[in-house]
Amino acid sequence: MIFVKNLTPDSIFRPTGGVAGLVLFFFLNLNPRPTKSFREHVAEFDFVGLILFTGGILCILFGFNESEKGCKNSNSSRRWPSIHGKMTGSHTSTIVLLVIGCVTLVGAGVNEWFTARSPMIPPRLFKVSVI
Repeated sequence: MIFVKNLTPDSIFRPTGGVAGLVLFFFLNLNPRPTKSFREHVAEFDFVGLILFTGGILCILFGFNESEKGCKNSNSSRRWPSIHGKMTGSHTSTIVLLVIGCVTLVGAGVNEWFTARSPMIPPRLFKVSVI
């Protein structure tokens, strides 16, 4: 009983992780790939796709963040203004950021589909429907 009272997650996972790391270091055999130079990696990396995906996700996240600010600042209990109501600045920026983020993500998907470089998300993953 005393052993269990003094037991913490750190006292369990640190030694276990260390032992697992040592076992992997000594016994894991990976098939080495042919090495490429740094210039070859840069030549095939999709920088446009990276910028589009990152920008789209950031716009969507900032849009959701703006919606929380607008909800806290408004006196009404509604999260979104009605169609006939007046839109405040925070609601407008929320909708603009969400729309720009979605359009940017669609552009990133089109870029990934037609790029000649190594895509971040291979288009073959979208062809298989497992659902």
